[in-house]
Amino acid sequence: MPDHVFWRLGKAGLLAAFFMMFVWVLFANGSGGNTAEQNPDIPANRADSLELRIYENGKTHQMPPAIFMHDRHTRALKDRDCSACHEEADEGAGDALAFAFKDIQDLSPATAKERYHTECIGCHKDRAGKSEKTGPLVENCRGCHQPPSDARPQRKQISFDRSLHFKHESAEPITYQPEKSDDNCGACHHVYDEQAEELIYKEGEEGSCRYCHKPQRVDDTRSFRNAVHDDCVNCHRRFKKDDIKAGPVECRGCHSAEGLAEIEKIRDVPRLERGQPDARIMADWLAAAGESGEMPAQYMKAAAFDHLQHENAAAETCRKCHHESLEACRECHKRKGDEAGGFVSLERAMHAMDSERSCTGCHKDQNAVGECAGCHAQMPEARFAGLDCEACHALGAERLKPLSMGDEEKKAVAESAVKARPDRVQTVDADKIPEKVEIDAMVDEYQAAQMPHRKIVQTLVDKIGDNSLAAVFHKEAQTLCTGCHHNSPPSLNPPKCASCHTAAANAFSGSNRPGLKAAYHGQCIECHEQMGLEEPAATDCTACHEERNENG
Repeated sequence: MPDHVFWRLGKAGLLAAFFMMFVWVLFANGSGGNTAEQNPDIPANRADSLELRIYENGKTHQMPPAIFMHDRHTRALKDRDCSACHEEADEGAGDALAFAFKDIQDLSPATAKERYHTECIGCHKDRAGKSEKTGPLVENCRGCHQPPSDARPQRKQISFDRSLHFKHESAEPITYQPEKSDDNCGACHHVYDEQAEELIYKEGEEGSCRYCHKPQRVDDTRSFRNAVHDDCVNCHRRFKKDDIKAGPVECRGCHSAEGLAEIEKIRDVPRLERGQPDARIMADWLAAAGESGEMPAQYMKAAAFDHLQHENAAAETCRKCHHESLEACRECHKRKGDEAGGFVSLERAMHAMDSERSCTGCHKDQNAVGECAGCHAQMPEARFAGLDCEACHALGAERLKPLSMGDEEKKAVAESAVKARPDRVQTVDADKIPEKVEIDAMVDEYQAAQMPHRKIVQTLVDKIGDNSLAAVFHKEAQTLCTGCHHNSPPSLNPPKCASCHTAAANAFSGSNRPGLKAAYHGQCIECHEQMGLEEPAATDCTACHEERNENG
């Protein structure tokens, strides 16, 4: 609004103008009972909400995209099945459907637009003529073409984890070659045979669909999205058609929080066999040294990798680590890095702290779980991040000779090294832990706080005692002490907090150390919050500090 208009309105006019603007903003944003959280029919709150766009020379047409509620149409047209909108797939695919609308991919934008309007509005008109509930008609363009919104559909991504894989692996109706084997892996897994120019099943080369099917179509290989919708949904459809229990065919079944919650989770899943070892030696230089028979002048001790333990504890899917194939990491990630491994060297693939796929990056992420975060969220990262190399690299030259040892010998060395690792965190004997510690830094306001020191330590031990990762890195019984006593070596007699944190904040010139009061409260309260402890509350001062009365 121009400045001169404001001057003419005066104070009363300004108030009225601002009130009208407030009302407009309030209702324009959907407040007053029409929010996505309250109305499941709003596109931003549905898993099946799709935007139908037609592009021409990189630009859309004048109208906004049409908002299409897929599950709503699936239910309304159940008497006509999915073929109401989708055509049959290529010849030889049985009753499989191609999950693109009426095969519009090869049509010009103008022809595609005409087909959408003819099929969609024609169906609406036909249902209206039968007095059936239907969608917008030709005169109601905005019934489908809605203005764009910043809110995106609440679409979840289903994870084909070990539980879901086992369900498919053990499902009797899913067959491949029942006359030859009970295994049904070939019903889903396939590779491309260059000579036969067709997809075939090859035992021992099973891998994730994502290894070949990328986010976007590559040459003749379908995108991951199209591959899983074509294959999975069509399979589910065929079983349901024969009254056989099968997975979802609606969007909500795989892409809504409610649908995912309905999928039964099997906890005790048999190991998925793919020829993987229980344990193996990881040392890039070992193969070359075996050929020459000589130990390199400079080498890093080898690491014994507990593959079985990582399968059980660390990964719901093999793609957690094997993100491009099920081959060993060194097959793609070379010592100096090359195109096959995205120019990520083997050393960085194993040790990059900013990657959830690397060993040290994944270990770092484990520090954020509740039982570990109380200490690790506050400790200076440089004190523990990747510095204890020998926690993993512990196999010296004496364990690896003769260098030309065979696979069975390597396997035996790796399994022996893994078995020798502690399975529980080392702890200090209870009688060596002070039962209580008196904190009297605030005696002018409160009684001295009686910290239940031994109970706190024992609680931490109970929470992480059988954590195998912590057991490897907490080498000494006093390691746990450094969670609070974070700037001193592990010891049964660490210096008092006041040794570094003085009564006045920032007492050391150029130091960012908090004062004693701030250090105590930051350490205790932050630990409780990180570990999800509700009592005592951060605002409940008297839970720790009994108020001082007039008599002291």
